[in-house]
Amino acid sequence: ATELCVHPPPPCAHFLPCRFNALQPHEERLDMTFFVGGPIWAMEWCPTPEGSMAPQYVAISCNQGMDDRHSLVGLHTGPALLQLWELGPIQQDTGSATKPGLAYAIATSHGCIWDMKFCPSGAWEFPATRRKSFQMSRLGLLAVAFSDGKVLLYSLPHAQDLHAYRRAQVTDGPSPRHAICKVQCVATLQVGSIQAGSPSECGQCFSLAWMPTKPHHQLAAGFYDGTVALWNLSSKSLLQRIRQPNGSLKLYPFHCLLAHDHAVRNIQWCKSNSNFIVTAGNDRKIKFWDLRRLHEPINSIKRFLSTEIAWLLPYSGITVAQDNCYASFGLCGIHYLDAGYLGFRAYFVAPRKGTVWSISGSDWLNSIAAGDATGELVAAMMPDLSVNPHNVKRPSERRFVGVAAVHLGRLHLHGVEGIAQY
Repeated sequence: ATELCVHPPPPCAHFLPCRFNALQPHEERLDMTFFVGGPIWAMEWCPTPEGSMAPQYVAISCNQGMDDRHSLVGLHTGPALLQLWELGPIQQDTGSATKPGLAYAIATSHGCIWDMKFCPSGAWEFPATRRKSFQMSRLGLLAVAFSDGKVLLYSLPHAQDLHAYRRAQVTDGPSPRHAICKVQCVATLQVGSIQAGSPSECGQCFSLAWMPTKPHHQLAAGFYDGTVALWNLSSKSLLQRIRQPNGSLKLYPFHCLLAHDHAVRNIQWCKSNSNFIVTAGNDRKIKFWDLRRLHEPINSIKRFLSTEIAWLLPYSGITVAQDNCYASFGLCGIHYLDAGYLGFRAYFVAPRKGTVWSISGSDWLNSIAAGDATGELVAAMMPDLSVNPHNVKRPSERRFVGVAAVHLGRLHLHGVEGIAQY
């Protein structure tokens, strides 16, 4: 269940409501375009049950300005806006008939958002679910990593329930165009222990990973000093679970390990066996871990500076996106690294011209999609990686497929002097 209090928009000065605009879905390409206000640093789909025909939602966090910079050293607090966009029911063949819109937003004061992850399944409720007074049916559970070193767990309601609650509360005059809420999290995940629970020990939290198999009761997070912390969300231990005066929970990890010599950039859980995770750090190392024996990694690979990784369900290896600052000439792009089970060398999936910031994979299509610093989005069809792909000689089985290229240009408004918009 979710309880929300609707307040006037806080002084997040640069998140102007006029920025939350969208275009109608394209009739032929079936794609959607909307403007969230700034460079996007965290984005996550909200999972919905298959066959429910429910609207699709995506959680997004962006910078307040186009030129904002965030320091990785030390802890930082400040205003941030967590946006939830409604994209409507998306069909495979027809796309969505409705224009995207900002369902609501959550104002926070814990600094910038580095990563966010929804609970993979089991948290979505039907909008008609009956609850107590002032409580709404739940859309999903969202874990958010902030620059103040904390991980907050939010219980997000369905947008229609929230708007109905707003209409009941606002009786004088029209309600605001966009719902910006100040909410209370259901749980705060913090490193340390009851006797020594300072979040400054490990620095900022940069990456999150939710246990992919049911009951999804474990959550992993990576921090600036190279620490990886594991929480048991269903723990009843008095040493790990503390009830706060405001009714929320504070949870401490059941295990911490120093996985890297510098910041942990990304964590991924193995989808076929939850005993295995992989971490990538700023020390240019990628390490595979067995959670049953954490005294040393299964495999440690030192390569380029990794930005994000994707672990597809069928394979015993990961697809890595990298920064081009350490890449050798001609090897900048996307690589597949075997965990050591098959033992073949790194496989070059697709070349890229610039730093690849984001990568995502499809378990069913055996493909990955990646976006880089040049504004290009590329999809690559993976070969059969259960065997050594270097032995595949047919070019048709090793070819990558480009999808789209996006370029940002300056638009000058005619008739208005001194005004330029992006």
